Amino acid sequence: MRSKLLIPSITALIAIFAGSYVVRWIFAILTAGILFAYSIEGWEPKLRRSRREGFSEEEVKRLAKIVARSRYSEVSRRIIRDHILEAYHLLGYEYSQLGENPPEGLKVLNEPENFMSKLEDSLRLLEEEVK
Repeated sequence: MRSKLLIPSITALIAIFAGSYVVRWIFAILTAGILFAYSIEGWEPKLRRSRREGFSEEEVKRLAKIVARSRYSEVSRRIIRDHILEAYHLLGYEYSQLGENPPEGLKVLNEPENFMSKLEDSLRLLEEEVK
């Protein structure tokens, strides 16, 4: 990455410190052209990301914090509900079907009392669905 920026940096410095007005303009246009060429899609080959098989430690900590906050925060509850919706979608349910006729695991989460126990019930029902 550093060597990629070396060439436009040199041409930009020449454009700034050159004595002749015409030389400055030529190097300014050359710098702009080089930077434009670097910005064109496909200039560098894109590396494929390997498909993750598990969760990273950072993601587990983030989700644990969200679950801990869900006792008091409605936003955390929505985030958890969205994760469970995504799990059902991965099992083959369509999002429209989940909205109209949700499975029992999602119906349990919609009940207002004691979210943590309802979350355990919902995850247990989801686990049974996976088996």
